[in-house]
Amino acid sequence: MVGVKDVARHAGVSVGTVSNVLNGRESVAPEFVERVQKAVAELGFVRDDVARTLRAGTSNVIGLIVSEAHNPFFIEVARGAEAEAVETGGIVLLGNSHGDAAREDRYLEAFYRQRARGVVVHMMDPEALSRPTGQLLHRRGMPIVTMDVSLGQQTFSSISVDNRAGAGLAASHLMEQGRRRLLFAGGPMALEALQQRLAGIQDCLHGGAVLEVFETFDTSIEDGIAAAQDVLRRRGGADAVDAVIAGNDLVAIGILNVLVSAGVAVPEEVAVVGYDDIDLARTAVVPVTTVRQPAGVMGAMAVRLLENERLTAAPPEHVLLDPELVVRRSTVRVR
Repeated sequence: MVGVKDVARHAGVSVGTVSNVLNGRESVAPEFVERVQKAVAELGFVRDDVARTLRAGTSNVIGLIVSEAHNPFFIEVARGAEAEAVETGGIVLLGNSHGDAAREDRYLEAFYRQRARGVVVHMMDPEALSRPTGQLLHRRGMPIVTMDVSLGQQTFSSISVDNRAGAGLAASHLMEQGRRRLLFAGGPMALEALQQRLAGIQDCLHGGAVLEVFETFDTSIEDGIAAAQDVLRRRGGADAVDAVIAGNDLVAIGILNVLVSAGVAVPEEVAVVGYDDIDLARTAVVPVTTVRQPAGVMGAMAVRLLENERLTAAPPEHVLLDPELVVRRSTVRVR
């Protein structure tokens, strides 16, 4: 097997120079970098990351655990995290928990066994990191950054968008459009983010406005289809709604598709608002008004928080970003 010493001998440089090149240090002269890279290619050298990890104590892996990898929002989170990780020589490995507590624990354990630099987590269960596995990793010094879960704002660094304010923007916009019978369609309501969004809507009700809640099982288009059936059932009755605020854009798109197919005029009869601002919201059959969360920025900042904690032993830091309302045709009547 070709080793570092072989590469150094072939390139005519020291072992230290080879190590510096392989680790991406900028202090090496371009001439030596070229010679080392040429030697690596000619000899077919493959770096032994296992041995390097054992020596260093950590690998270049950053774990990212999400609750719903099917959601385009988390694809953008992963892109942002990956872009930031690359800047420090890291790689991002994704784990999809499907909101299952046992899977979350298995991923946490797996990333710990890989001696990951740290883990960024978005979990359906707000108590996930309070369980033994999460607490064990924390005691052993692995940095953990949470997304959309405050966990009392004590143990772990966190990054979130102000969900209460974001939903308030959506509700205030609908109030300005004269909507008074609102439905919030989202779930599961055990999620802290959705609890905050519901509270934000309630904060902004006035002028005799009424709010109903349809709790969805998950956050998919299929859940939006189920919510839309509830909207259709209410149609023409005393409990009919004239606006729906969805828990996310996928649910909003499911609602929109069913309403349009059933001949319901959107937004003339029923306005629809989503949350996240994924690309599908912009390109839907009726472009969806939504609350934008900067997914890529969240992913990048989460990795930045993690690296800061790892390198400086800084105390937990909590970042709260501002949401933005993006108004499209699903709420504004075309005159």
